[in-house]
Amino acid sequence: MKSKTNQGQQLWDKAARKNAMHYVCWDSDNWSKEDFFKTGENDVLIFTSDFFKKYDFIPSDKRVLDIGCGVGRLTRAFSGIFKEAYGVDISGEMVEQAKQLNTDINNLYFSKNNGSDLTLFQDNFFDFCFSYIVFQHISDDRIIENYIREISRVLKPGGLFKFQVLGSKPLLKNRVPIPRSIFNFILRTGLIKYYVAVFGSNFGDEIQRHAWGVCLSDKIVEKWARKANLKVSGITGEDTPYLWCFGVKN
Repeated sequence: MKSKTNQGQQLWDKAARKNAMHYVCWDSDNWSKEDFFKTGENDVLIFTSDFFKKYDFIPSDKRVLDIGCGVGRLTRAFSGIFKEAYGVDISGEMVEQAKQLNTDINNLYFSKNNGSDLTLFQDNFFDFCFSYIVFQHISDDRIIENYIREISRVLKPGGLFKFQVLGSKPLLKNRVPIPRSIFNFILRTGLIKYYVAVFGSNFGDEIQRHAWGVCLSDKIVEKWARKANLKVSGITGEDTPYLWCFGVKN
């Protein structure tokens, strides 16, 4: 797993040096700081408002962890509704920019992690763990499974979790879906570069083309979560890039 995480760190360090905001949120290649962080506020509202209401969850006196924080697009928004907001990222370059961009916020804490666990934090430390458009870039399913275990470890009993993985099957040019098992084999064996060369004309630039992660089914994600002592209240988007798993720690 170490070589995988080293490759991931190099990729996202390169992205941060080139244009961090763009590679965090691909909708623009010329974000203003105000507009960039506004997208984070909108996403946090969309992804958490109804979810928190369902559990009568009041975040104002609680801690949140944003896994794969980049330059703090979502973490900054979380800091406005939580007592403390923490962000971790595999890229030291992203973390340093996050700190520089958020010097005006005093309840925000950014750290570089090793890309495979959350050992920076003690057990039962957070009230909510969240991750969006992060696990979809991890090419080793063992790392994703370990992150799910770690989410359970750092969450307090009764704490909430919500995370997203890549659920969809990639398509050939004629829109025929590739079975997950075949695509994941291509990814693990390094044949992805040939797949991209033949079928990947719309996969963006070099960094985006190398940011593929494994595709996961709802069944395997639910199995990992339940094994980690997480009570899954829902899984959505199984046949889309945005497979969400959410619930509460037992």
